[in-house]
Amino acid sequence: MSRRALRRMATVAVVILAGTMLAACSSSDDSSGKSGGSDTSGSVSFPLTITDASGQKLTLDKKPTKIGCYWTGCDEILASLGVVPYASPNVADTTRGSLVYPDGEPTKDISKLGGEDNAESWAKAGVDLIVTRGPASPEVKAFEQVAPVLYLYAPGLDDSANLSGLDAYKKNVEIMGQVTGKVSEATAAVKGFDTFMTKLASAAPADAATTTVAPIFQTDDGSYQLIAPTSPFCVALEEYKIGKCVQSSARNASTWVINGEAFLALDPNWIPYMGGEDNSQLDWKRRSDAIWNKLTAVKEKHVYNSTSRIFCCSLRTLAPAIQEYAYHVWGPTSGVADPGKINDYAYTDDYSPLASN
Repeated sequence: MSRRALRRMATVAVVILAGTMLAACSSSDDSSGKSGGSDTSGSVSFPLTITDASGQKLTLDKKPTKIGCYWTGCDEILASLGVVPYASPNVADTTRGSLVYPDGEPTKDISKLGGEDNAESWAKAGVDLIVTRGPASPEVKAFEQVAPVLYLYAPGLDDSANLSGLDAYKKNVEIMGQVTGKVSEATAAVKGFDTFMTKLASAAPADAATTTVAPIFQTDDGSYQLIAPTSPFCVALEEYKIGKCVQSSARNASTWVINGEAFLALDPNWIPYMGGEDNSQLDWKRRSDAIWNKLTAVKEKHVYNSTSRIFCCSLRTLAPAIQEYAYHVWGPTSGVADPGKINDYAYTDDYSPLASN
């Protein structure tokens, strides 16, 4: 499992900077979704009350103009809305590319202000909203001393919320569309994803739905890390009848590890091989543990070096990850275009993953 993704689940060491609490929001029992106010942004009126993935009802008195993205799903969703995060720890991460920052990089690099897990860093950045993912924790809630904290859905990483799969990802876009006043852009982004998937599914071979798939992370110790069946990638494969993720009760819920013998018993048709600690060295052919060489997919070379976008974090990055899957599994004769380097992926005007004639 990606160490960066796991870090979001770890306990954070919080140092509160005195006197930095911003008065941008308050708790509310109003579940109406929005309330009247003089501040308007598009079709959204502020004060705005939103029920987030943690179940909290958060009221924003004004439209936030300095959004801090603690979780990369926030960066990705804002990219779909044409909004640049004000602060993020991902600025220096070269794997983000133009897919995540098509309109420019965030103004404040949290990694240079003391680190993302340090409340003082966010205080120095001067954010007026911090966006992360569930589950809510006492450590992250302590960031509320700096700015209000909004929790997004993270199916596959956090399954405690009331939404899962693609519904959860779509709800995230809706929430951020309201927060930023980009409601029409949010609607277009969700419709674009649906169009994309429908067109891609139209190119699927007749037996696509029966293809068994096991996305795993690159490891050097012979272990196998299998993503959750609730991951939107797996949900999308089944919903659009283009594949099925294999699963086993032997998978450890916290480490995602399944032992080699249990993985061999699954013997998937295809294996997307995702980047681990050093993505630049990603190469499934370098793996040589005993179980690996017994797998049918390995013998038949039904393995491809894939993007970590498979397991996380938004519709924007999920779509090209699924196109990557279709291109490799169905082959170029299917009409599905090679997406190229996922982090530099560019959506077409008609959201089509099919190659131009």
